[in-house]
Amino acid sequence: MSASVSVIVPVYNVSPFIGDCIKSVMNQSYQGEMECVIIDDGCTDDSMTVLDNFLKDYQGPIHIAIYHHEKNRGLSAARNTGTRHASGKYLFYLDSDDVISTNCIERLMEQTVLEPKVELVQGNAEAIPVKLSASYTRHFPVLYAKSNEEVRFCFYQNRQMPCNAWNKLLKRDFILNNDLFFREGALYEDVLWSFYLMKCLSNVIFVSDVTYYTRFRPGSIMSGTDKLTSAIHYQQIYHEIYKNLTPNNEEEELAFYAKAFANVYIRHGHIMPKLKDVYRLYRDKALEYRMIGGCLRLFICRFLGMYKYGWTVAGIMKRIEHPSRLKDDFERIRYRMR
Repeated sequence: MSASVSVIVPVYNVSPFIGDCIKSVMNQSYQGEMECVIIDDGCTDDSMTVLDNFLKDYQGPIHIAIYHHEKNRGLSAARNTGTRHASGKYLFYLDSDDVISTNCIERLMEQTVLEPKVELVQGNAEAIPVKLSASYTRHFPVLYAKSNEEVRFCFYQNRQMPCNAWNKLLKRDFILNNDLFFREGALYEDVLWSFYLMKCLSNVIFVSDVTYYTRFRPGSIMSGTDKLTSAIHYQQIYHEIYKNLTPNNEEEELAFYAKAFANVYIRHGHIMPKLKDVYRLYRDKALEYRMIGGCLRLFICRFLGMYKYGWTVAGIMKRIEHPSRLKDDFERIRYRMR
Protein backbone atom coordinates (compact mmCIF):
# COMPACT_ATOMS: atom_id res chain seq x y z
CA MET A 1 0.00 0.00 0.00
CA SER A 2 1.23 3.49 -0.86
CA ALA A 3 0.13 6.30 1.46
CA SER A 4 0.12 10.07 1.14
CA VAL A 5 1.67 10.46 4.57
CA SER A 6 3.44 8.10 7.00
CA VAL A 7 3.44 8.89 10.72
CA ILE A 8 6.53 7.24 12.24
CA VAL A 9 6.32 6.35 15.95
CA PRO A 10 9.34 4.80 17.71
CA VAL A 11 8.29 3.03 20.93
CA TYR A 12 10.46 2.26 23.94
CA ASN A 13 9.10 1.80 27.48
CA VAL A 14 6.29 4.35 27.35
CA SER A 15 3.45 2.20 28.64
CA PRO A 16 1.54 5.05 30.39
CA PHE A 17 1.56 7.24 27.28
CA ILE A 18 1.47 5.06 24.16
CA GLY A 19 -2.34 4.76 24.14
CA ASP A 20 -2.86 8.53 24.05
CA CYS A 21 -0.18 8.87 21.39
CA ILE A 22 -1.69 6.33 18.98
CA LYS A 23 -5.22 7.52 19.73
CA SER A 24 -4.19 11.00 18.58
CA VAL A 25 -3.06 9.45 15.27
CA MET A 26 -6.29 7.46 14.86
CA ASN A 27 -8.39 10.57 15.48
CA GLN A 28 -6.89 12.60 12.64
CA SER A 29 -9.29 14.59 10.49
CA TYR A 30 -7.12 14.11 7.40
CA GLN A 31 -9.07 12.33 4.65
CA GLY A 32 -6.19 11.19 2.44
CA GLU A 33 -4.27 7.90 2.47
CA MET A 34 -2.40 7.62 5.75
CA GLU A 35 -0.33 5.00 7.54
CA CYS A 36 1.17 4.76 11.02
CA VAL A 37 4.56 3.00 11.16
CA ILE A 38 5.30 1.82 14.71
CA ILE A 39 8.75 0.58 15.70
CA ASP A 40 9.12 -1.54 18.83
CA ASP A 41 12.67 -0.61 19.84
CA GLY A 42 13.16 -3.60 22.14
CA CYS A 43 10.65 -2.57 24.82
CA THR A 44 11.18 -4.22 28.22
CA ASP A 45 7.94 -2.97 29.77
CA ASP A 46 4.36 -3.73 28.63
CA SER A 47 4.21 -0.93 26.05
CA MET A 48 3.58 -3.32 23.17
CA THR A 49 0.95 -5.27 25.13
CA VAL A 50 -0.88 -2.01 25.84
CA LEU A 51 -0.53 -1.09 22.18
CA ASP A 52 -1.78 -4.47 20.92
CA ASN A 53 -4.84 -4.26 23.16
CA PHE A 54 -5.48 -0.75 21.93
CA LEU A 55 -5.20 -1.73 18.27
CA LYS A 56 -7.08 -5.03 18.25
CA ASP A 57 -10.50 -3.45 17.74
CA TYR A 58 -9.38 -0.66 15.44
CA GLN A 59 -11.10 -0.76 12.05
CA GLY A 60 -10.43 2.75 10.81
CA PRO A 61 -8.92 3.89 7.51
CA ILE A 62 -5.34 4.30 8.76
CA HIS A 63 -3.02 1.42 7.92
CA ILE A 64 -1.06 0.34 11.00
CA ALA A 65 2.31 -1.41 10.52
CA ILE A 66 4.50 -2.63 13.39
CA TYR A 67 8.19 -3.50 13.12
CA HIS A 68 10.36 -4.93 15.89
CA HIS A 69 13.98 -4.47 16.90
CA GLU A 70 15.38 -7.52 18.69
CA LYS A 71 17.07 -5.22 21.21
CA ASN A 72 17.01 -1.55 22.09
CA ARG A 73 18.98 0.37 19.45
CA GLY A 74 17.95 3.92 20.30
CA LEU A 75 15.68 6.60 18.91
CA SER A 76 17.82 7.27 15.83
CA ALA A 77 17.80 3.64 14.71
CA ALA A 78 14.05 3.36 15.32
CA ARG A 79 13.33 6.46 13.24
CA ASN A 80 15.58 5.15 10.47
CA THR A 81 13.76 1.81 10.47
CA GLY A 82 10.46 3.65 10.20
CA THR A 83 11.76 5.82 7.37
CA ARG A 84 12.94 2.80 5.38
CA HIS A 85 9.62 0.98 5.77
CA ALA A 86 7.39 4.03 5.18
CA SER A 87 5.50 4.23 1.89
CA GLY A 88 4.14 7.77 2.24
CA LYS A 89 5.09 10.63 -0.02
CA TYR A 90 5.50 12.62 3.20
CA LEU A 91 6.89 11.60 6.59
CA PHE A 92 5.98 12.83 10.06
CA TYR A 93 8.02 11.83 13.14
CA LEU A 94 6.00 11.50 16.36
CA ASP A 95 7.60 10.63 19.70
CA SER A 96 5.61 7.96 21.52
CA ASP A 97 5.04 9.96 24.72
CA ASP A 98 3.66 12.95 22.79
CA VAL A 99 0.36 13.60 21.00
CA ILE A 100 -0.75 15.55 17.94
CA SER A 101 -3.78 17.78 17.45
CA THR A 102 -6.81 16.30 15.69
CA ASN A 103 -6.17 18.43 12.60
CA CYS A 104 -2.35 18.15 12.64
CA ILE A 105 -1.85 16.12 9.47
CA GLU A 106 -4.69 17.89 7.67
CA ARG A 107 -3.25 21.37 8.37
CA LEU A 108 0.27 20.38 7.38
CA MET A 109 -0.76 18.43 4.28
CA GLU A 110 -2.91 21.36 3.09
CA GLN A 111 0.31 23.25 2.46
CA THR A 112 1.61 20.55 0.12
CA VAL A 113 -1.45 21.05 -2.09
CA LEU A 114 -0.90 24.81 -2.17
CA GLU A 115 2.81 24.38 -2.90
CA PRO A 116 3.73 20.94 -4.30
CA LYS A 117 7.46 21.79 -4.27
CA VAL A 118 7.55 22.21 -0.49
CA GLU A 119 10.13 19.96 1.20
CA LEU A 120 9.17 20.62 4.81
CA VAL A 121 6.09 21.97 6.59
CA GLN A 122 6.81 23.15 10.13
CA GLY A 123 3.99 23.18 12.71
CA ASN A 124 3.85 24.87 16.10
CA ALA A 125 4.10 23.07 19.46
CA GLU A 126 3.05 23.31 23.08
CA ALA A 127 4.27 21.53 26.21
CA ILE A 128 1.99 19.21 28.25
CA PRO A 129 0.89 18.60 30.97
CA VAL A 130 2.88 21.65 32.07
CA LYS A 131 2.40 24.63 29.79
CA LEU A 132 5.89 26.10 29.41
CA SER A 133 5.83 29.60 27.96
CA ALA A 134 9.42 29.95 26.75
CA SER A 135 10.39 26.59 25.33
CA TYR A 136 8.28 25.29 22.48
CA THR A 137 5.63 27.58 21.01
CA ARG A 138 7.16 29.92 18.44
CA HIS A 139 6.38 33.07 16.53
CA PHE A 140 6.69 32.69 12.77
CA PRO A 141 7.55 36.09 11.24
CA VAL A 142 8.31 34.31 7.95
CA LEU A 143 5.57 31.98 6.66
CA TYR A 144 7.21 30.75 3.46
CA ALA A 145 10.94 30.35 2.76
CA LYS A 146 11.63 29.74 -0.93
CA SER A 147 15.42 29.33 -1.05
CA ASN A 148 18.18 27.80 1.03
CA GLU A 149 19.27 31.30 1.98
CA GLU A 150 15.79 32.13 3.29
CA VAL A 151 15.51 28.78 5.11
CA ARG A 152 18.86 29.35 6.78
CA PHE A 153 17.73 32.82 7.84
CA CYS A 154 14.63 31.32 9.50
CA PHE A 155 16.75 28.75 11.36
CA TYR A 156 19.93 30.62 12.26
CA GLN A 157 18.66 34.19 12.59
CA ASN A 158 14.92 34.14 13.35
CA ARG A 159 15.17 30.92 15.39
CA GLN A 160 11.64 30.10 14.22
CA MET A 161 12.48 26.55 13.20
CA PRO A 162 13.39 24.23 16.12
CA CYS A 163 16.02 21.53 15.62
CA ASN A 164 13.57 18.81 16.72
CA ALA A 165 12.71 16.19 14.10
CA TRP A 166 9.18 15.86 15.45
CA ASN A 167 6.35 18.09 14.22
CA LYS A 168 7.85 18.43 10.76
CA LEU A 169 6.11 17.11 7.66
CA LEU A 170 8.95 16.07 5.35
CA LYS A 171 8.94 14.99 1.72
CA ARG A 172 10.22 11.41 1.75
CA ASP A 173 12.15 11.67 -1.52
CA PHE A 174 13.94 14.73 -0.16
CA ILE A 175 15.06 12.75 2.91
CA LEU A 176 16.20 9.74 0.88
CA ASN A 177 17.91 11.70 -1.88
CA ASN A 178 19.94 13.70 0.64
CA ASP A 179 20.63 10.71 2.91
CA LEU A 180 19.16 12.55 5.89
CA PHE A 181 19.04 9.60 8.24
CA PHE A 182 19.72 9.94 11.96
CA ARG A 183 23.12 9.10 13.44
CA GLU A 184 22.58 5.76 15.17
CA GLY A 185 23.95 5.42 18.68
CA ALA A 186 24.02 9.17 19.23
CA LEU A 187 22.18 11.13 21.89
CA TYR A 188 20.84 14.58 20.97
CA GLU A 189 20.66 13.26 17.42
CA ASP A 190 18.31 16.05 16.36
CA VAL A 191 21.09 18.65 16.76
CA LEU A 192 23.32 16.93 14.20
CA TRP A 193 20.40 15.96 11.94
CA SER A 194 19.11 19.54 11.75
CA PHE A 195 22.64 20.82 10.97
CA TYR A 196 22.79 18.65 7.86
CA LEU A 197 19.12 19.35 7.06
CA MET A 198 19.85 23.09 6.81
CA LYS A 199 22.48 22.45 4.16
CA CYS A 200 19.83 20.99 1.81
CA LEU A 201 16.47 22.66 2.47
CA SER A 202 15.23 25.24 0.01
CA ASN A 203 11.43 25.21 0.36
CA VAL A 204 9.70 25.44 3.77
CA ILE A 205 6.23 26.52 4.88
CA PHE A 206 5.42 27.47 8.50
CA VAL A 207 2.02 26.81 10.08
CA SER A 208 1.34 28.89 13.20
CA ASP A 209 -1.36 26.53 14.55
CA VAL A 210 -0.32 24.30 17.45
CA THR A 211 -0.21 20.85 15.85
CA TYR A 212 1.97 19.00 18.37
CA TYR A 213 1.96 18.55 22.16
CA THR A 214 5.32 17.52 23.60
CA ARG A 215 5.26 15.93 27.03
CA PHE A 216 7.38 17.30 29.87
CA ARG A 217 8.45 14.04 31.48
CA PRO A 218 11.13 13.62 34.17
CA GLY A 219 12.77 10.23 33.53
CA SER A 220 12.71 10.47 29.73
CA ILE A 221 15.82 9.77 27.64
CA MET A 222 16.78 13.43 27.75
CA SER A 223 16.37 13.89 31.51
CA GLY A 224 17.55 10.43 32.55
CA THR A 225 21.02 10.46 30.97
CA ASP A 226 24.00 10.85 33.30
CA LYS A 227 26.09 13.98 32.83
CA LEU A 228 29.31 12.25 31.72
CA THR A 229 27.49 10.35 28.95
CA SER A 230 25.82 13.60 27.89
CA ALA A 231 29.18 15.36 27.79
CA ILE A 232 30.73 12.63 25.62
CA HIS A 233 27.92 12.82 23.07
CA TYR A 234 27.92 16.61 23.03
CA GLN A 235 31.69 16.61 22.48
CA GLN A 236 31.30 14.34 19.47
CA ILE A 237 28.38 16.29 17.99
CA TYR A 238 29.89 19.76 18.27
CA HIS A 239 33.27 18.56 17.04
CA GLU A 240 31.63 17.08 13.93
CA ILE A 241 29.64 20.26 13.32
CA TYR A 242 32.81 22.34 13.57
CA LYS A 243 34.61 20.09 11.07
CA ASN A 244 31.72 20.35 8.58
CA LEU A 245 30.81 24.05 8.65
CA THR A 246 29.32 25.04 5.30
CA PRO A 247 31.64 27.02 2.99
CA ASN A 248 30.43 30.62 2.57
CA ASN A 249 28.11 30.15 5.57
CA GLU A 250 30.72 29.39 8.22
CA GLU A 251 30.28 32.62 10.17
CA GLU A 252 26.49 32.24 10.40
CA GLU A 253 26.73 28.62 11.56
CA LEU A 254 29.61 29.37 13.90
CA ALA A 255 27.65 32.10 15.70
CA PHE A 256 24.72 29.72 16.19
CA TYR A 257 26.61 26.62 17.32
CA ALA A 258 29.26 28.44 19.35
CA LYS A 259 26.44 29.86 21.47
CA ALA A 260 24.88 26.42 21.86
CA PHE A 261 28.24 24.83 22.69
CA ALA A 262 28.95 27.56 25.25
CA ASN A 263 25.82 26.49 27.15
CA VAL A 264 26.96 22.86 26.96
CA TYR A 265 30.37 23.82 28.32
CA ILE A 266 28.90 25.58 31.35
CA ARG A 267 26.97 22.45 32.30
CA HIS A 268 29.59 19.81 31.47
CA GLY A 269 33.03 21.46 31.35
CA HIS A 270 33.99 20.55 34.92
CA ILE A 271 32.95 16.91 34.31
CA MET A 272 34.76 16.32 31.03
CA PRO A 273 38.03 18.25 30.54
CA LYS A 274 38.22 17.03 26.92
CA LEU A 275 35.47 19.52 26.07
CA LYS A 276 38.19 22.15 26.34
CA ASP A 277 39.63 20.92 23.03
CA VAL A 278 36.36 21.67 21.24
CA TYR A 279 36.12 24.98 23.10
CA ARG A 280 39.48 26.03 21.64
CA LEU A 281 38.32 25.19 18.11
CA TYR A 282 35.24 27.40 18.40
CA ARG A 283 37.17 30.16 20.17
CA ASP A 284 39.93 30.29 17.56
CA LYS A 285 37.45 30.27 14.68
CA ALA A 286 35.44 33.06 16.37
CA LEU A 287 38.65 35.08 16.71
CA GLU A 288 39.41 34.47 13.05
CA TYR A 289 36.06 36.03 12.12
CA ARG A 290 36.47 38.78 14.73
CA MET A 291 33.27 37.75 16.46
CA ILE A 292 33.83 39.76 19.64
CA GLY A 293 30.47 38.92 21.19
CA GLY A 294 30.90 35.22 20.45
CA CYS A 295 34.42 35.20 21.90
CA LEU A 296 33.23 36.95 25.05
CA ARG A 297 30.37 34.47 25.49
CA LEU A 298 32.74 31.53 25.04
CA PHE A 299 35.20 33.01 27.52
CA ILE A 300 32.52 33.54 30.17
CA CYS A 301 31.17 30.02 29.65
CA ARG A 302 34.69 28.60 29.78
CA PHE A 303 35.15 30.30 33.16
CA LEU A 304 31.77 29.17 34.55
CA GLY A 305 32.32 25.65 33.22
CA MET A 306 35.29 25.20 35.51
CA TYR A 307 33.00 25.12 38.53
CA LYS A 308 30.34 22.69 39.68
CA TYR A 309 27.74 25.40 40.19
CA GLY A 310 28.59 27.42 37.10
CA TRP A 311 25.35 26.30 35.48
CA THR A 312 23.36 27.67 38.41
CA VAL A 313 25.02 31.06 38.03
CA ALA A 314 24.32 31.02 34.29
CA GLY A 315 20.70 30.07 34.98
CA ILE A 316 20.25 33.05 37.27
CA MET A 317 21.72 35.33 34.61
CA LYS A 318 19.34 33.92 31.98
CA ARG A 319 16.32 34.45 34.19
CA ILE A 320 17.30 38.06 34.79
CA GLU A 321 17.45 38.46 31.00
CA HIS A 322 14.30 36.36 30.33
CA PRO A 323 11.87 36.56 33.34
CA SER A 324 9.40 34.19 31.62
CA ARG A 325 11.79 31.34 32.45
CA LEU A 326 10.96 31.84 36.14
CA LYS A 327 7.34 30.99 35.41
CA ASP A 328 8.46 27.83 33.60
CA ASP A 329 10.65 26.85 36.56
CA PHE A 330 7.70 27.25 38.92
CA GLU A 331 5.48 25.12 36.67
CA ARG A 332 8.11 22.36 36.49
CA ILE A 333 8.53 22.30 40.28
CA ARG A 334 4.78 22.27 40.87
CA TYR A 335 4.38 19.37 38.44
CA ARG A 336 7.11 17.32 40.13
CA MET A 337 5.48 17.86 43.54
CA ARG A 338 2.14 16.40 42.44
